[in-house]
Amino acid sequence: MIRFMVLLLAPALLVADHDFDSLVRAMESHYGSKKMHIPMLGFANFLVKVARPAGTKDFKVAIFEDIDGDRHPSIERLDATFRPSGWKPFVQVIDNRNRERVHIYSRQTHRDHELMITRFEPDEAMIVRIKVNAEQLARWINDPRMAARYGVR
Repeated sequence: MIRFMVLLLAPALLVADHDFDSLVRAMESHYGSKKMHIPMLGFANFLVKVARPAGTKDFKVAIFEDIDGDRHPSIERLDATFRPSGWKPFVQVIDNRNRERVHIYSRQTHRDHELMITRFEPDEAMIVRIKVNAEQLARWINDPRMAARYGVR
């Protein structure tokens, strides 16, 4: 029975990571550089899946270092990359003086929300995908103990 359930769920799990993995492969090809290995990241993700802090269910991170910042994708290219998969622009911060950009895209999948965060600096790029349960996140945000602990009013 367990094998049957794994066979049913495996494609759904692969689809959830497909956008992130495709983006990482595309960036590796574009920059001509592999993503940085982050020790213990898999273990940290396992802990997040078990503990679910603030409703977070899963995350993935890819960092590219020592790259040519002139090769970063344009805003239009990023939007075109994310749009077909249902991602919508959520937040965009551009610092022209320091040549830094942050783009956050979001989409809803069932009861969960996903955030895809991209950050570009002159010689570095980073992608983070986070999946959160919106109800649990809202409870955490509205919990007065959490507000007091983190100084949120």
